[in-house]
Amino acid sequence: MRARLLGAGSPVALLPLAAVAMPATAFAQTTVKFAAFGDIGSSSNAGAVASLVRSRGADLILMLGDLCYGSVPLATQVNANYSAEKKASKLRPALGNHEFTDSCGGGNNASGYRAFFRLPNNERYYDFRHGPVHLLVLNSYKDPDGTSATSKQAMWLKARLAASTSPWQVVLLHHPPYSSGAAHGSTSYMQWPFEAWGADAVLAAHDHVYERIIRDVNGDGVKVPYFVSGLGGRSRRSFGSAVKGSVKRYNSAYGALFVTATSTSMRFEFRRTGGTLIDSYSKTKSADAQTNDAFEFRVPPKQ
Repeated sequence: MRARLLGAGSPVALLPLAAVAMPATAFAQTTVKFAAFGDIGSSSNAGAVASLVRSRGADLILMLGDLCYGSVPLATQVNANYSAEKKASKLRPALGNHEFTDSCGGGNNASGYRAFFRLPNNERYYDFRHGPVHLLVLNSYKDPDGTSATSKQAMWLKARLAASTSPWQVVLLHHPPYSSGAAHGSTSYMQWPFEAWGADAVLAAHDHVYERIIRDVNGDGVKVPYFVSGLGGRSRRSFGSAVKGSVKRYNSAYGALFVTATSTSMRFEFRRTGGTLIDSYSKTKSADAQTNDAFEFRVPPKQ
């Protein structure tokens, strides 16, 4: 495990993405909150999930792919329920397969998605920090830089994780490395060595279910949670046989995964629409070996 040193300083707010890190800063017990879910669309069910997210007061909304379906433009579908959050720069998306295969996303190069969000790096995969959490967003669908564990994209992730000085590292993508969903199941080509590279949690969607899977892939005694949060509103689907490490499976209603993090703890809660708690899981770590650099998220101006 990497050594991380924690200092002292003022609370950290979300800022635009800067090319360079600011001087080392402490997060103390600053608390940040995320909502994470995918497979969304613009139906009334998606609207119910949006209402749930607003009721929980999330700082950021992590959209885990398949934001749109069919031919209605992605911008129209996202704005149907999240226009205020888009204007407030609270949306952080990952690409799903429907952003490429359906005309709503702009076709083979997902041009509609990229024009709507104007993301950093190459707009397909990127990273940013919010408070004590370093979030790294992947493109798990036919990326030009590859999707294997030895691809250019994977080597970018490995390097970014190795260089991270944040207390927590969370990987976001659409296709789940592990899933018990009957429709898709585990995505073998995305079973990268996330744990060995330094990830603390992996969040995905694609299967329209909720699942928490706890795995110690390399057998070193460190367990990493893999979440499938695909009940964002499109539809609900069934489970097949449970994969190794599956702890909780749920598909009875739509909902979202909520993450609350400080420099020493990270709590995950899945709540169904209406707010009922379905599942919870927490991770903690000592504060006596952590360093943090402030990091900003800047959306490039439109040309």
